[in-house]
Amino acid sequence: MSKSGTRRARRTPAQWEALLAEQARSGLSQEAFCRLQGLGYSTFCAWRARCGKRATGRKPQRSVAPRATFIELPSFAPPAATISNDTALHVELTLGHGWVLRIGRR
Repeated sequence: MSKSGTRRARRTPAQWEALLAEQARSGLSQEAFCRLQGLGYSTFCAWRARCGKRATGRKPQRSVAPRATFIELPSFAPPAATISNDTALHVELTLGHGWVLRIGRR
């Protein structure tokens, strides 16, 4: 029994799937839907995660913005006047967050 002395209804996974679908069609926020239906919001969220996992056979993926991708840079050729046998090419990329990639000698 819960603290208030009333028993909460036990629902089957099929009933939870029906409630999840009903909430999606309702246009209500999940919290508002739970209040109207007398459902615990945390229980609703747990069943949403559980039903999503069962439907795909794995844990549901969060929608995440794509990570940085490679970009093509134009080729770089130093002017012919600066090339000599004793001069080495130095490339420095500032990657952000304090990271710097240096190639060549200084």
